Amino acid sequence: MTRRRRRAGSSGFSLVEVMVAMLIGSVMVTAVLGVSVTARTGGAKSTHRQMFDQGIAQVSAELKEYVTACGCKKSNGDCSSPAGGCTLLSGPNTNNAGIATWYLNGAAGAGGNMTDSQGNVWALACGVHTITGVVPTLEAAPFNGRISYNVVGWPGAGACTASAPGTNDTPQIQFTASWTEP
Repeated sequence: MTRRRRRAGSSGFSLVEVMVAMLIGSVMVTAVLGVSVTARTGGAKSTHRQMFDQGIAQVSAELKEYVTACGCKKSNGDCSSPAGGCTLLSGPNTNNAGIATWYLNGAAGAGGNMTDSQGNVWALACGVHTITGVVPTLEAAPFNGRISYNVVGWPGAGACTASAPGTNDTPQIQFTASWTEP
């Protein structure tokens, strides 16, 4: 039996060369997948932030209509007895009647009706109000999102006393949104 030698260029690849090529290929695939997952996650967080920013803008616009509540008390949000001789006008919340028109509960929101954690009080009563019904898709699990605003005080009329604000008083309000990214 005679043995022939193969020519130098046609012997194929060695096992080491194949393994190195596979390693380089797997590193490239892993990098591409990592970039795509990071981009998708970052895009979702950005979308959620934008949804809550729009929700805060909606609540802020809604609250601007509640500033003219003649007779509502700053400290506890009671609107039942108009102060200073003013007649209690109907508020902006047309889903309610009487003094309840000054409450944020039941006001139209993106998901139907807004709900104020403080209950049936004037929307600009001092303290923290946590609102639901604005961004309903992110308020449920697993996001558990919420929009809150804090009526810190009434600079033109002093602190959060039991008095009603004057005609030129404007509340100081801080807005926050919080949620959990799954």
